Amino acid sequence: MKNFSQIEKRIYDSILKTLPIKKYYPLSEPVINKNDEKFVIHCLKTGWVSSNGIYLEKFKEKLKKITKRKYIVPVINGTSALHLALIASGIKKNDEVIVPDLSYVSAANAVVYTGAVPNFVDIDTKTYSICPIKLEKYLQKISKMKKGYLFNIKTKRYIKALMLVHVFGYAGEILKIKKICKKYNLKFIEDASECLGSFYKKKHLGTFGDFGILSFNGNKIITSGGGGAVISNSKKKSILIEHLSKNSKVKHMWKYFHDRIGYNYKLSNLSAALGYSQILRLNNLLKKRSELFKRYKNTMSKIDGIEMFVPIKDSKPNHWLISFRLEDKFDKYQKKILNFLNNKKVFSRPPWELMSNLPMYKNCPKDNNLNAKKIQNAVICLPSSL
Repeated sequence: MKNFSQIEKRIYDSILKTLPIKKYYPLSEPVINKNDEKFVIHCLKTGWVSSNGIYLEKFKEKLKKITKRKYIVPVINGTSALHLALIASGIKKNDEVIVPDLSYVSAANAVVYTGAVPNFVDIDTKTYSICPIKLEKYLQKISKMKKGYLFNIKTKRYIKALMLVHVFGYAGEILKIKKICKKYNLKFIEDASECLGSFYKKKHLGTFGDFGILSFNGNKIITSGGGGAVISNSKKKSILIEHLSKNSKVKHMWKYFHDRIGYNYKLSNLSAALGYSQILRLNNLLKKRSELFKRYKNTMSKIDGIEMFVPIKDSKPNHWLISFRLEDKFDKYQKKILNFLNNKKVFSRPPWELMSNLPMYKNCPKDNNLNAKKIQNAVICLPSSL
């Protein structure tokens, strides 16, 4: 590969060879069919369109079966799920929570909702998720154990939890991160928002930590038009999370009494009807995503200067968002390639902006995060719609 004009054209041509001919190529759009319409219309006809109804229970049962988790609390989105999981983990004002610097902003926002402070750490260049080696070194440098908890000697705050974000439907180094959490007495929350149908060592992502988070936003592997869930094996914590999601209303036939500050986070039965219809064909959607990944890998592997993002050993991703990384000598072309593709109506995107660069988080504690900076400027996400 000698110059930029060659690589942009070869990437574009490879995408056209991989995907069926369309007027435009969306990044990740929902797959809606007649069955979805049937279930939603049926829900409308029942009159149960709000926070109660049969589809909420049906959707929960399917999620239990797929994740092998005992308790599922459906909520309005992944962000609210993160917020509730943090509260149930005991996170309070002036605590710190370890969060990867390269992630969607909801991860940090949910921490701040509790009054806590995000502490941004670096990622692994193979998984785009938290790097266990760099994490261990960072914690040893900035903290010590005090009164049974990890104490940040620089900020004078306790670090109480860690949020592992699995990126694009691919597993991070879960077991290594879990070991670090146990060593330092950190609550372990898995943000598996992009990972319905993704597994590591035959266990569903989101089931290794104290809590797991799923999302059913319009661009995810299945959608409920916007929605999420907290998954766990703790009956006590799940009861608390569900109670909080319903504005902390105490159950009563007619009386409205709320015993603490709660949140209007409950998923509607109408949304669950769409989610239930979609999840019935999850296996088919996963199969098609896997086939799309294989086609991309075949066409893109012929281009010098790029490397496909692939799953780690013993993992089975859902391939929600397929991406590649530009080699160091070509990463300076990332923005030009993105402009070229999007102008051709091939909708592609980079990873997220580093959260420590955002104005509201620029003063939060952080590691040097050199890997995150490198990946941010080198990765391009490809159109992954079916």
